[in-house]
Amino acid sequence: MNPLFLQIQAGGEAILTEEPTEKTMSILELMTSGGIGGILIMAFLGILSIMAVYIFLERFGAIRNANKVDPNFMNNIKDMVLDG
Repeated sequence: MNPLFLQIQAGGEAILTEEPTEKTMSILELMTSGGIGGILIMAFLGILSIMAVYIFLERFGAIRNANKVDPNFMNNIKDMVLDG
C-alpha cells in the first residue's frame, strides 16, 4: 500500500475526532476590545440614541396635544363672525 494514503487516513481521523471550540465574548468585552477609539464611538452612539428617544417622545407628545379638538371651537368662530 502507498504510504501517502496511510497518512491521509490518519490525518482524516484526527480531524473528525476534534470538536470545534467556540469562543464567546460578552457585550461589554466586545465593546471594550476596540480600544479607546471603540469606546469613544460606542459612547457617541449611546448619546445619540438617548437624544433620538428624547426627540421621538417630545414630538409624539406635541403631535398628540395638537390633535386634541377644542369643543368650543365652532362656537368661538360663530361669536367672532357675529361680532364682526
